[in-house]
Amino acid sequence: YPLGDNSSGNPLTQPNEAVEDASVFEFDGSNDFINAGSASYLNGVSAFTFSAWINITALNTNDVIASDWNYSATPSSNKGHFTIAQATNNGTAAKIRIFIKNSASDGGDSLVTTNDHILTVGDWYNVVFTYNSGTIVIYVNNVSYGFTILGTIPTTLLNETSDLYIGKWLNVGRNINSKISNVAIWNTDQTTEISNIYNSGVP
Repeated sequence: YPLGDNSSGNPLTQPNEAVEDASVFEFDGSNDFINAGSASYLNGVSAFTFSAWINITALNTNDVIASDWNYSATPSSNKGHFTIAQATNNGTAAKIRIFIKNSASDGGDSLVTTNDHILTVGDWYNVVFTYNSGTIVIYVNNVSYGFTILGTIPTTLLNETSDLYIGKWLNVGRNINSKISNVAIWNTDQTTEISNIYNSGVP
């Protein structure tokens, strides 16, 4: 599923490399996912950045874009750092929700949910969030959005290794029905590079 020359329809001059390398994947909301391997690079960090291009096919609360949280009711097996998902929808658009794991115990997480319903069906969005010493900023298409926090965001991520999954939450499910492209994670705060990441709508 190529994005085309760009996601916004503007006559931009830069080609979309995703067309050439076939890096756009469709997730059916049932059993499609990608295991991107160990996310040990997030262990104990005080800053990181997540970015992905997404095109939602169906609006479902808490369907997961990506997650490295291996959820378990057994604390010793409950490993990982974060989950980013669709949140509640109003029938035409969905909010964005980020879970940050803040405790080794079961259920230890903070919820960050955008105040606005942003994601509509059938449109491409660049969704980015930065984390820096407990401060989060959410960007969609190079614009920052306000959000509400439930719980306390830790100033550093836990020292717990798990695998990064694209399209589902390990051991929870919540498989997303969406197209996803150009997933990237930095173990640094990329706030000054948000415009470059969005790249005028050209992944």
